Amino acid sequence: ESIGNTMLYVHLELIETDRDRKKEYSQNETANASMEIKAISQMVARKYDREEDLYVDVADSRVKIAAEHLHKLMEEVLDNAFHFSSPGSPVHITGRLKQPDVYHLRIHDAGQGMYPEQVANMVHMSSFDRRRFIETHTGLGWMIVRKIIDLCGGRVSIQSRLGEGTLIEFEVPVDRS
Repeated sequence: ESIGNTMLYVHLELIETDRDRKKEYSQNETANASMEIKAISQMVARKYDREEDLYVDVADSRVKIAAEHLHKLMEEVLDNAFHFSSPGSPVHITGRLKQPDVYHLRIHDAGQGMYPEQVANMVHMSSFDRRRFIETHTGLGWMIVRKIIDLCGGRVSIQSRLGEGTLIEFEVPVDRS
């Protein structure tokens, strides 16, 4: 998986530095986002034998992000949500149209949460840093998530309280055509 993540990150970096590729990337879409989100969520919950802890309530929309990248984004975030929370604690996923052209996706776990410094490091991280990865356990997977959101013109926010859990919110453009 590490090699695959490295290759994907390099690929996304190349897209970001090439204006034509970046424009082409912005045209990608997932026609049935709710179906994709539900399938990925169930797959990750099953990996941790936590299907009963998963709560998914997502409205359908046509989002401007490639299906394989939506899959990767959800897989990375949910892997952390299940890994850093205990069996029996819920992982909630909700998705709604926030505005006619913005899909709002929330992933909330009742896990161990993070220190404010860890959240700040994730928010301000602009490139992969092996030392930071070792110190904070935040690294390439999160950089891939950030890069995907940036390339599709979306936004991401993180709120976390130590001992209470983490909330990650994404706003992704919607294809209204």
